[in-house]
Amino acid sequence: MIKLLRKEQANALVEFALVLPFLFVFLLGTFDLGHSFVTYITLANGAREGARWLSTHPSTSNPVEDARVYAWTAAEATNLDISQITVTPDRTTYDPGDEVTVAVDYPYPLLFGAIGPLTINMHVEATMTVLY
Repeated sequence: MIKLLRKEQANALVEFALVLPFLFVFLLGTFDLGHSFVTYITLANGAREGARWLSTHPSTSNPVEDARVYAWTAAEATNLDISQITVTPDRTTYDPGDEVTVAVDYPYPLLFGAIGPLTINMHVEATMTVLY
């Protein structure tokens, strides 16, 4: 009877060793999914801030660059490169009623970069109308 019990204990240990990597990947994937949502929301807030700045300050000396800086500052927590932010239409002056779009493209690394250079491209846009 004791020998049979020992064999079952060893079985449980082997089964646990086989299942543990899957549980670890599932747990890491769950954390990564939550982190990707936070990153997406941060990028959306940055794009919206850039579009809002451009729609309310269309006559500054360089409104496109100002909008890009505002979007970059709002999405600063994501290590976003300012070259990943585009503003359309790219002009020096805007008239009331013009629509402006600030788009952000960000390569999100899967599983916190643990599985190599695999990324998902996150694309966020915010469009607003120039007020005055």
